[in-house]
Amino acid sequence: MASLLWPDTPEAAARNNLVHLIRRVNRLAGETLLIADDRVRLSPRVAVDAAALLGAGAGDPDAPGPLLEGWTSTTAPILPTGCSSGASASTTGRRRP
Repeated sequence: MASLLWPDTPEAAARNNLVHLIRRVNRLAGETLLIADDRVRLSPRVAVDAAALLGAGAGDPDAPGPLLEGWTSTTAPILPTGCSSGASASTTGRRRP
């Protein structure tokens, strides 16, 4: 997973980045959301509603609607100059001055 998030970073440094990221997420959440040992997984306390979303009945008034209903590329906000929908964050792990 670390090499997917930081592909241009040496493996040991990428793993270190991942460990620190997981610690930060857990600290900011105030509880353990992510567990990392030989793999990264969600804590059993984290509820995922994907199954409920996929199994929602058509007559269910609480069923969610289509994702981003009404959104089109013509209604999306214009991106600032130099940005594109394919832009990605720096993967070097270094902060810019």
